Amino acid sequence: MAYIDKNNCPTLGDSLRGSQCTENFAGLGSNVYVGRQSDLTGKLSLDLSGDYPCVYEAPAFKAGKGLVKLECKNEGQKYEFESNGIGKGYKLTGTFVIDRINKEVSSILRGLNNFRDLFVIFYDNDKGWLVLYDPEYPVQAESGGISGGSGDTADSDREVTCAFVLNKSLYPFLYIKTPEDKTWDDLLASAQTDPQQ
Repeated sequence: MAYIDKNNCPTLGDSLRGSQCTENFAGLGSNVYVGRQSDLTGKLSLDLSGDYPCVYEAPAFKAGKGLVKLECKNEGQKYEFESNGIGKGYKLTGTFVIDRINKEVSSILRGLNNFRDLFVIFYDNDKGWLVLYDPEYPVQAESGGISGGSGDTADSDREVTCAFVLNKSLYPFLYIKTPEDKTWDDLLASAQTDPQQ
């Protein structure tokens, strides 16, 4: 049974290319989901029952709350990591590109720039869903992390690039389980009805 012991590193195992018949496509899907930790019914926990303790349980939201779906530029999303040094974990960065500029996007960007309790979910092809999340440390855009413009000629890019950072993580890749018998679209805030309204 896998578990997290912060005092001991996990046992290393073999990862042999010859024993796997898998493709390793670069890039991430064009749909990105963003949520707020304060909208969750509780903190997400890592699933310690499987072989890989870098997978978070699926989220559950308070009544009337949920995710926001951002339909982003094709081949504009990426998930990167770098080591903070021995015993200091990893810095994770998730980047997505919104290829339009309008009033709706402007309003969304204000929230993304100011909320300090965000988490971001990316589709990693057939590998599952990557997430930038930690129950204790913030996921946020650093100075200059949200940038873009209207462009100046007909062939210019009219887009916004958003880079969100989690500065402290035990693992270089964090995954999240999909909700049981649901899709991420079922968890959109726009699909929820608040019984108090």
